[in-house]
Amino acid sequence: MSRSPKINVRCPHCGHEQSEPRIAKSTYCRACSEYFTIEHALRAAKAAQPGKEVSPQAGTSFGMIREALLSPFGAPCNPPPWGTIAALDLQRRKILWEVPLGTTEDIFPLNIALATGTPNFGGPLATAGGIVFIGAAMDRYLRAFDAASGAELWRGRLPAAGMATPMAYVWRGRQYIVIAAGGHGEAGTDTSDAIVAFSLPAPGERERSWRDRTFEQPGGRAIVKLMLAAAILAALIAGGVVWRRRRARRKPVPTTASGSGGN
Repeated sequence: MSRSPKINVRCPHCGHEQSEPRIAKSTYCRACSEYFTIEHALRAAKAAQPGKEVSPQAGTSFGMIREALLSPFGAPCNPPPWGTIAALDLQRRKILWEVPLGTTEDIFPLNIALATGTPNFGGPLATAGGIVFIGAAMDRYLRAFDAASGAELWRGRLPAAGMATPMAYVWRGRQYIVIAAGGHGEAGTDTSDAIVAFSLPAPGERERSWRDRTFEQPGGRAIVKLMLAAAILAALIAGGVVWRRRRARRKPVPTTASGSGGN
């Protein structure tokens, strides 16, 4: 576990900068022997660590810097699953089912999709038909689960992570599920300003495309990238073999000179 960085705080009285291990309610300046308040330290911490949440702890002499503890690969450091969705029976006070929520497709390099679950931000939507819709995970999918068993029934690709709670509405007799696919800057995902709606195909409309059923599913991008890398490697090897053969053909064959002579 990495140690928290020290914070450089500037004294508002004399301008002296000094390093502090934490944000204190009142800090002593070692240059002019004056004290200054936590607000100055908070402003300095926010300036030194942009993009991270820096907040006061009301009623204490501490501040808070909140961030995810991630490995160099961008994955959480605790053992998986890193995020789950669960159903509870409130009468019997027991968990009915619990399954991982999310994959590592948009976290790991090469879009490798491991079903480990991810940290998630967002709530579910349960319908009268026994289906639970949820985004929330760090990969870019809206998912549908069977409310009775927890089986994943469907997923749809989003332009950014759907870290929001979906909603449902009916228009002209057709039900739609809509979610704000905005991502989450503090979670480290790409951000967007998209709002995406899904619905079952109406009579006469085409079903899901081949791209949507393959490439736009977890692991699809990794397979395509691996196939592309394998094709490039095979082309380089084949090109090297051809070049060596042509070079061997052009290489002159050594000959020995002979002559006749007599006494």
